[in-house]
This record gives sequence, structure tokens and C-alpha cells, in this order.
Amino acid sequence: MKHIIAPLLLALSIATHTLAQNEVFKVLASKGTNVNNTGKNIMAGSKLMANEEINVGDKSYLALVHRTGKSYQIKNSGKYLVNDLDKQITSALTGSITKKYSDYILTELFKPNNNGISYQKNMKVTGASERAVNSSVVNLIVPKKSHLIGVENLITWLKVPGATKYKVEILNKFEEKIYDIETSDTSFILSTTKVPTTETEVLVKITTDNSMSSEVYLFKIANEKNMAELYKENQNLSKLYTENTAVDYLMLGSFYAQNQFFIEAKKCYETAIALEPDVQEYKDYYRNYLEKNNMGDYYPY
Repeated sequence: MKHIIAPLLLALSIATHTLAQNEVFKVLASKGTNVNNTGKNIMAGSKLMANEEINVGDKSYLALVHRTGKSYQIKNSGKYLVNDLDKQITSALTGSITKKYSDYILTELFKPNNNGISYQKNMKVTGASERAVNSSVVNLIVPKKSHLIGVENLITWLKVPGATKYKVEILNKFEEKIYDIETSDTSFILSTTKVPTTETEVLVKITTDNSMSSEVYLFKIANEKNMAELYKENQNLSKLYTENTAVDYLMLGSFYAQNQFFIEAKKCYETAIALEPDVQEYKDYYRNYLEKNNMGDYYPY
């Protein structure tokens, strides 16, 4: 019997140790004083392990992503057991939710660059090359090529000195006019309902009343046919992140960013910042995204 019990106890001991080492959460943002049970500071990029205890200080904040991909934020001070948070989240999950979503999004946020430093760590040290603003043309605040997945898409540009009106032309791939508008604002809504369903992409060009013009910008329209997998993943993620918290918007924004849905990504990042304006990481993630797209000079914060 001793020969049976000893190996069994050893196996249980190993299993318990392995469980204790399991990563349960990844920390996306941290504000204030947050430490674990050993007194170690909890920062963005930290891992919260099974059996760990965390202490959230007064006026502090933690944004977490669970091993299943579900986001979670802590805004109330106090002590929290990681195992309890784990049970709370897993018991509330319904439907087909997999770790693939968190892996997919976190890969971009924490993957190393050419210097072996993650983007999340690097974004407070240095930025990518920024696109110079050309005062002789209309500069849209969007990459030259991007995707659309929403119906109403807000497109903005920098004010042109001396211009009082802007003509916006929406063209098909042959540069034939679909529709146009005139505005005195520096933005307009590109509505995909005004685009024939046979068109899978549109071109946008803007001219001013003082003879300035933009380059031609390409927008590919996502639908269930031409981007079936991304379209489905967008629907699944929208069901996963339903609490309208800043960390929810960060996760959604990261998904859109990785898949060239610039307008949706911009909207999500800016919403996250508006919800938690004192959490620097949200601003850093957004700035890093703009800089990676050579648009760092448009960073508004």
C-alpha cells in the first residue's frame, strides 16, 4: 500500500504546484497602488497566477484579460483572490467562447519587436516613424488603405488653412462617382447604405474651395461574403465584450486594429480613454497604434 500511496501523493503534489503556476489573468492596465501577496507591484504586462492574492489600493484601477479572453476591471479597493475571480468569470460564461480570442488580441499588444522588446513596453520609450503633415494637401486621419465594417463611418481630416468648404467624392474602383457631398466641417459620415451592394470597395477624395485636394484613399467594405471569417469573429467578439468598460473597448479596438478596421479601432481606443482618462496605458496603446500606422502626429492627448 505504501508503494501505491507515495507515488500518488507525489503526483498530487506536482499537480497542485502546476495549478498554482497557471496563468489566470494578463494585466492590460494598472493605475495607483496595486501589489500581490508578496508585495510585488502589479503593472501592465504582469501575469496573475492561480492561488495569488492581489491588493488594490485606494483610487487604484486594474484592467485584466482572463485566460478565456473575457475582460475584467477592478475599480474598488480591497483584497482579491485570483481563484475567486477566476470562478466568478468562468461560471458566468455562456456560449462558445475560446482562448483563441485573447491570444489573437494579446499577441499584438505584447509581442516583441526587432529589439526583443514588446510593443507595450516599448511604447513608453520610443515611437515608430510619424507621417509628416503636408499643409499643401488635405490630410485624412486614416491610412491610405483600410477596411470598413460599420454602416456609418466617421472620416475626419485636418483643417486646411484658408479653406471654408470641402467637397467629398465617393468613387468606385474605376474612379466613377457614387455620390458626393459638400461640407464646411472637417469630417463626414461615409454610409455604406449609399454604396451599391455590388461594390466591395470605395475610393474617397476631398477637394477644397481654395484648390487643395487629398490623395485617393481606399476603403474595402467587409461583409459576410468577402471577409467571412473576420465578419464572424467580429460578431463573436461583440458578444464576448458586452459590459462597455474601457478594457472591453481596448480589446475590441485591438481586434479592429490588427485587421485594418482603422475607423472602428480609433473609435474604440478613444472611447476607452474617455471612460478611464486617468489610466495612462489606454493612451499609450492608442498612441502606439497611430505611430505604427505612421500617424503619430495625429495623437490628440
